[in-house]
Amino acid sequence: MDDTKKEERIMTADMSGDAFLRVDHVLGTKATAQGKKNKGVFYRPIFPVSKSRWYQGIRQGEYPQPVRLSRKCSAWKSSDIRALVERLGPTEA
Repeated sequence: MDDTKKEERIMTADMSGDAFLRVDHVLGTKATAQGKKNKGVFYRPIFPVSKSRWYQGIRQGEYPQPVRLSRKCSAWKSSDIRALVERLGPTEA
């Protein structure tokens, strides 16, 4: 039996230009996520809130609206996410 551990890569989403970011890129992916296509690739959160809080903030107008890329695919402009982070600033615990 092979005891070698699968390599896990932790990445940060590319915020340069005006790329589209999916929800996992914005909120980060959990290391325990099962059934993901890119097992072993995890994204650091740009805006670390829960998915339910994220979508609640969108409905309330606090967070940017997504862009529909297809019937089942939404994303956010990286410029909108940058503006959100700059507007709210860093939080201190």
